[in-house]
Amino acid sequence: MWNLWSEYWARQYLGQQTYLRVYTASTSLRDEYPIPKNALLCGRASGRRTHPL
Repeated sequence: MWNLWSEYWARQYLGQQTYLRVYTASTSLRDEYPIPKNALLCGRASGRRTHPL
């Protein structure tokens, strides 16, 4: 999972960020952390729940 930050300073200051995950067949808990529970989901991810480890 990648954590993308905005180049717009005011958004960085407010802590606004985007989490992006590219799905693969392999699962690696060593390299990936779960998405935060308070994340707002949009697009195809909306309506889905986040899975804890």
